[in-house]
Amino acid sequence: MKIQYRDLVKEWANNPTRIFDFSKGSCPKPKIGYWWGNWKFGKYDLTMKHNQYCYCVPLTDMDTPENILSWILHLVGNKIWITEQDIGNFVQAIDDILNLKANIHRPFNAQKYLREYYGKKTEQIIEKPYIQQLQKKTNKYTNPVDENAYFGTQE
Repeated sequence: MKIQYRDLVKEWANNPTRIFDFSKGSCPKPKIGYWWGNWKFGKYDLTMKHNQYCYCVPLTDMDTPENILSWILHLVGNKIWITEQDIGNFVQAIDDILNLKANIHRPFNAQKYLREYYGKKTEQIIEKPYIQQLQKKTNKYTNPVDENAYFGTQE
């Protein structure tokens, strides 16, 4: 079942009993496997994966404002298939998952945060070489309109 995280948040926010009933808890937390439009929070590799083009962005790279902006600009400038809605959903997803509003103005280790928040079992799956290998694989073989698929990756 495809669970859109922002729909859960809207449902929670529009529930009038949440104001008076503290047993309902706070806003639902994002979970692995939730969706933001076409973006899915990767179940095994802690990436945001675009469903239509199988393009992955490693969340472990989102540790500085510069890296976050770099990824956003990379998507906008280099991916001809990306839509404005996809960009908005991507930004909303990384904000929801990494709690950027609280973490952006201080030194932030995205990999450590993801380990602590999503459990120790993620330690092996968020190693950089694995994510880089996954990124190359998705760029090269499964994204039909990505220019890297036709001209090779520049390294």
